Amino acid sequence: MNRNFWQTYWPPLAWAAVLFIQSSIPHVRAPLKLTQWDDKWIHAVIYFPLGFLLMRSLQQSQAQRSTTVLLLITFLLGATYGISDELHQYFVPGRYSDWRDAVADAIGVALGSVGYLKCHHRQRNRLNP
Repeated sequence: MNRNFWQTYWPPLAWAAVLFIQSSIPHVRAPLKLTQWDDKWIHAVIYFPLGFLLMRSLQQSQAQRSTTVLLLITFLLGATYGISDELHQYFVPGRYSDWRDAVADAIGVALGSVGYLKCHHRQRNRLNP
């Protein structure tokens, strides 16, 4: 792989590595349980940066593609990573795999990618009034 690829894609790859390492820690429990959905909110929140960073990298490297296509690619990549993370957790002692966590991961990726587009649009409007 060339140097430009690593310059563009190191942020989402680094975040994916952080997620993998975190999900490799056995017997993790939430420090405080306020609702039955706390775990799902956490999944969405930690996958938000993955969607944000993936969308940014794809937009930088695939500028010729439409925003809709980039959103779809981001969602598919991020959701697939979330599914693979859930499968990985099946083999970690004290962790479990839950399809609802994968859905929350995908929602976080989707929100992160849309969040990036909103930020990018605002920044572009500020620079070019």
